[in-house]
Amino acid sequence: LFELLVPNDLKDHTHDLENLVLVLNKKSAGLPWELLQNRLDVGAKPISVSSGMLRQLQTRHYREVVINPSKRTTLVVGNPPTQNFSDLEAATLEAKKVSKQFTQQGFEVNSQIGTNAHAILNALHTSDYRVLHLAGHGVFNYDKNGEYDKSVTGMVLGDDIFLTPVEIRQMRKVPEFAFINCCHLGRIEDDPQEASDNRHKLAANLAAELINMGVRAIVAAGWSINDSAAELFSTTFYGCLLKGLTFGESVMEARRQTYFNFKSSNTWGAYQCYGDPDYVLTHHAASDTPNTNTQVNSYYFVSENEALTELQNLSNAADSARVSSFSYLQLKLKNIELAIPLAWLSQANIRTALGRAHGKLDNFEQSIEHYSAAQQVQFANYPVSMLEDKVSLQTAWALQLYEEDESNTKAVALIDDALKMLDLLDQFGYSIERWEERGKAWKRKAMISKGRTRTAALKHMELAYEQAHKMALEHCRQVSPYPLVNWQTSKVIRYLRNPCIKLDKSELIYWLNQAQQCANNRNMDEPSFCSGITLAECTI
Repeated sequence: LFELLVPNDLKDHTHDLENLVLVLNKKSAGLPWELLQNRLDVGAKPISVSSGMLRQLQTRHYREVVINPSKRTTLVVGNPPTQNFSDLEAATLEAKKVSKQFTQQGFEVNSQIGTNAHAILNALHTSDYRVLHLAGHGVFNYDKNGEYDKSVTGMVLGDDIFLTPVEIRQMRKVPEFAFINCCHLGRIEDDPQEASDNRHKLAANLAAELINMGVRAIVAAGWSINDSAAELFSTTFYGCLLKGLTFGESVMEARRQTYFNFKSSNTWGAYQCYGDPDYVLTHHAASDTPNTNTQVNSYYFVSENEALTELQNLSNAADSARVSSFSYLQLKLKNIELAIPLAWLSQANIRTALGRAHGKLDNFEQSIEHYSAAQQVQFANYPVSMLEDKVSLQTAWALQLYEEDESNTKAVALIDDALKMLDLLDQFGYSIERWEERGKAWKRKAMISKGRTRTAALKHMELAYEQAHKMALEHCRQVSPYPLVNWQTSKVIRYLRNPCIKLDKSELIYWLNQAQQCANNRNMDEPSFCSGITLAECTI
């Protein structure tokens, strides 16, 4: 599958892939994408393990008005009794553990474990649920007489009774999340191979119907799986999701734990996971996030590229992470760093990636240590952007130290050192970004200084942001809101501190209007935090 579907130009770069979202149509959704692996990359892990991998389904059919339940409710269906199909003890055990996990997190759980079809259908349509968990037998194109003639597709609830897309479609309120583990198909006497060939189609079929309804995230098992591995996947997944981690983070963690602990089984790749990577089921404070090593996978790296990919993925995740995820990412970074062989720390690219990851998590001191180590490497092939990032982190750390202790002289030293570094970088040529960084450094020095030192810092801040603004106008033919707003802010602050300094208010209003117009245009094309904050700053 890897050789047939992945373009040749990308095959040798799969270890560099970041988190993936596969947009599939109904036909391609039936393929086991999660198993993709480069057979020539010795020691490499499958793509869905080394990088996050989720699916999204293209569909023209959807419910126009989607109403989700507001209460913390869960319906767990496990191993409905039937004489035509074998008893699934593992499904019963899984359902009980899932029920316990949700109960412990304060959810109201309706456990239909080992109950008959009438009780299950009654529970499904007499209450509303945010989470739907199904564990039992499933059938695809199944005839009651034992022939596959495209008759019934769904979960077995009893003898000749099935939970099909028809019943699911009739739910008035749509669950936010659904977990479908209906992987043991066919009667006891059915041909195992024929049943196995249809398992992935059942998962795709039920998932498609739930997506059409408006379910935001779905996990569906695509084939028969190892019971112990399946238990680890579901408990790890729900453990992360119930702690407030995103759907994408929870899936990645569950896959990795299952892969590392059950390498002889492909259960880690059996789960087709559809939905929004940023979907969260619950919101918890940072103190409630995972804080034990058992909840973050242990790493073993065969090549430097694997470590670099993990660090890059973590840095990207930190860019959009919620506060509740930070302690989890901190622990994850710690485990990655522990797994990196000591010899690799003599490589500038490893040190740079570690510094960037620590910086994204506001670990200023550790980040600067790694960046400084990269500078000392004999063959220092680090990018200039690393030095620019180091400057930014130094001034941010200085501000943090000052806020903790105003008498800490290290804060001033950090900013002065950052300004010296900018002087050196300017010998390579000037850039908008470095003028902005210089303005930021002087702004932060003004924040930790008093008297004449603050006065001088504000003057330097104004000049630096003015240069960044002029360069943006010259090279981009349009204003850049960030330096423009900070340039005008510094002028206003200097005027308020010393009325003898002239302030052209008409010019001030003109430039603020320009910044607002630019931010509004950007918000129309691609809304972002920066555009939104620009509008607020202009108003202030």
